[in-house]
Amino acid sequence: MKKYRGMVQFRQHNEIKTGLLMILYPLYLFLLTRILITLGQTETTDRIMKAEKAFFPALKFFVLIIVPLLIVRGIIVFQFQKQIMFSLSGAEEITRKQYPEIYNIVENLCISRGLPLPKI
Repeated sequence: MKKYRGMVQFRQHNEIKTGLLMILYPLYLFLLTRILITLGQTETTDRIMKAEKAFFPALKFFVLIIVPLLIVRGIIVFQFQKQIMFSLSGAEEITRKQYPEIYNIVENLCISRGLPLPKI
């Protein structure tokens, strides 16, 4: 039997999982490229050393430039996701005078659950 979790706890767990994914994703990419390099190499030691030396500048570029940019992008999107979504969809806040039926439905739902009235 599953234990009931409230929305606040659900949001907190979701934020923790998102943070872990943002931290572990670069590590995952690094390990994946390392495995692919290892699988693509021959058994000769000289060829392995040459392949590592040839691949190192690209890996260094990826780790030093691309990964921080991905992390910054992820943080920006995570912080401003609501504003981005509303600006892209063209959503506008409604008032009780514009749409009284919708406003009353949302207000009644919030009252029945003991929640504050959100922006509609």
